Amino acid sequence: MKIAFVCPRFYPYIGGVETVVFNLAQNLTAKGMDVTILTQTNGAALAKKEQLHNFTILRFNEIGFSKLKISIDLLRYLQKNSGKYNIIHVQNYHAFPAICVALTKKKPIIFSPHYHGEGRTTLTNLLHYPYHFIGKFIFSQSDTILCDSNAEAQLIQKHFPNLKKITILPLGIDIEGIQKAKKYDDTLPYILVVGRLENYKNIELIIRSLQFIDSKICLKIVGNGPELQQLKNIAYKLNLSNRVYFLKNISNEDLFRLLKSAKAYVTMSRMEAYGLSLLEAVAAGIGIVASDIPAHKDLIKRFKINNIELLDSNSSYKELADSIKIVMKKPSQAKAKLPSWKPIVEQTLSIYKNVLKKHKSLENV
Repeated sequence: MKIAFVCPRFYPYIGGVETVVFNLAQNLTAKGMDVTILTQTNGAALAKKEQLHNFTILRFNEIGFSKLKISIDLLRYLQKNSGKYNIIHVQNYHAFPAICVALTKKKPIIFSPHYHGEGRTTLTNLLHYPYHFIGKFIFSQSDTILCDSNAEAQLIQKHFPNLKKITILPLGIDIEGIQKAKKYDDTLPYILVVGRLENYKNIELIIRSLQFIDSKICLKIVGNGPELQQLKNIAYKLNLSNRVYFLKNISNEDLFRLLKSAKAYVTMSRMEAYGLSLLEAVAAGIGIVASDIPAHKDLIKRFKINNIELLDSNSSYKELADSIKIVMKKPSQAKAKLPSWKPIVEQTLSIYKNVLKKHKSLENV
C-alpha cells in the first residue's frame, strides 16, 4: 500500500502533529507499507527530498507570514501525483495542506483535523469564520475523519453538524521507551514543560509561577516556536534566567529521561485536541498539573488517571505554584491501560483497508 502523509511541518521540527506522523510512518514502513511524507518548509537549509527510517520526506517551499503559510509547489505536486497513492492521510485542519489535498482528490482521503475550534492568534481567530466554509469542503472530501478524542469529535460535530464519517482513535505513546528510560543522576530538581512555544500554550503563566516556588526548583521547557525569544525575555526580566532552561531538538531518549527525572509536568494550554505529553508524563509516573480543558478531562476520564491537579488556564501565578507544590509529592497514575503505538497503528491500517475496500466497491457500481 502506498500511503502519503500530508502535514504543515515535519522533522526536524518538533510538535504534536510531527510526533504523530513520525510514529505512524515508522510503524507502517515496518509493516511493509510504502510511506511518503509531504510537508512544507520555509526555505531553510533542509533537503527537498530525504530518506528517513525507510520512508521518504518531500519538502515544498512555502510563502506567506505568521500562521498563514501556503505552498503552491505542494498544490502542483498533488495535482500531478495524488493519484499514485492508495491513501492520502492529511493532518491539521488549521493549515493550508488540508486544502491542497481536498482540491486535488483522486484517491481516498483520511483526515485527522486535530481540531481546536478557533485560531491560535487574534488574526487566525478572525479568519476562522470565513475559513469555516473551506473547512466544510475539506470534511466533505474526506472519506474518514479521525478524531483524537471524544472532546475533539464533539467540538467538530458542534461546529459542523451532521458529519457521519467520524471515528475516534486515540494517539499512542512509547510506553516501553518511557518506562525503560533511566533517570538523570545528581540533577537539580525541576518542573518540565513540553510543547510548541506558542501563545495558546500559556507557557508565560508557568514561568511567572516559578517566583512562588522554592528557588532550588528549576523549570525545563522542551520545544521551539515563535514565542521562544519573548519567553526568554520574560524569564530575564523576572531574574529567573538561571532557573529556566530552554531545550530544543532533543531525541526521544533524552525526552523520556527528562520525564522520568522531573518532579512534575505542567501544561496550561488554552486549547488542545488531545494531550500526548500529558499521557507520556502519566507513563513516567510523575505529578501533573493541567489546564481543565475538555481534551484533558477526556483523557483523565478515558484512562482513569488519578492525582492530577486541574486548573483554569486563567489561574493566578500563585494558584498554579500551589498546585505544582502539591503534585511534586503526588505522582500520577492511570488505572486503565495507556495507548501504545503498535495497536493504534494496527487500527489505523485497518481503517485504511476498510476505506479502500469501500472505495473499490463504489468504483465497480
